[in-house]
Amino acid sequence: MNISEKRVKELLKKERKLQALEAGGVDNWEWYGESLKEMVKEDEVEELVRDFVERDLHENYLVEDVEVGWPAGMEAGASVNLTPTGVEHMIEHLIKIVYEAKEILEN
Repeated sequence: MNISEKRVKELLKKERKLQALEAGGVDNWEWYGESLKEMVKEDEVEELVRDFVERDLHENYLVEDVEVGWPAGMEAGASVNLTPTGVEHMIEHLIKIVYEAKEILEN
């Protein structure tokens, strides 16, 4: 990810503002935690999806779940496709993630 110098400066300014507000006691405000609740849920759902892509896809899909083809020979690269069983495994995992995300968002 590339981030512009302007955006970095904006983020640093917002960080300083948050630090000043917390130093002034805003984090002791009665509704502080409630105000952050939706953001925390969104972060949990994002982490759930990232874990699926970064970990579960690599750990849960077996060699027999994919078909590798060499359309123009090994030098040209390979095509990788899920087998019907692989597709079913993917669907099962995605359904699980949807239900977990729904539970996070409803609580």
